[in-house]
Amino acid sequence: MWEFVLKYWVEFLFGIVAAALIAGYRKLAARIQADKETEKAIADGMKYLLMFKLREEGEKYMTDGHCNTDHKHEYEKVYNAYHALGGNGTITALKDQVLRLPVS
Repeated sequence: MWEFVLKYWVEFLFGIVAAALIAGYRKLAARIQADKETEKAIADGMKYLLMFKLREEGEKYMTDGHCNTDHKHEYEKVYNAYHALGGNGTITALKDQVLRLPVS
């Protein structure tokens, strides 16, 4: 009799533990997916802010026709951050033009 009870209690407990693990896994997977979506939204937002800043500064330097060494270095650092986020070639062409400007 005790063997019968122990046998089914072990299976019952195993079923509860397995269900709890599956529920925990699903909750964790949903949280990870939500975090990935948030991270992508933040990265996209940062990319567009950097693009705006690079375009604004680049057009200013191009209008002025010159750029000092410090500004070129800072511009390139911002561009590298933008590019690391997946920035496109339009800003790359502008960056190349800015870096070719005469030093003031």
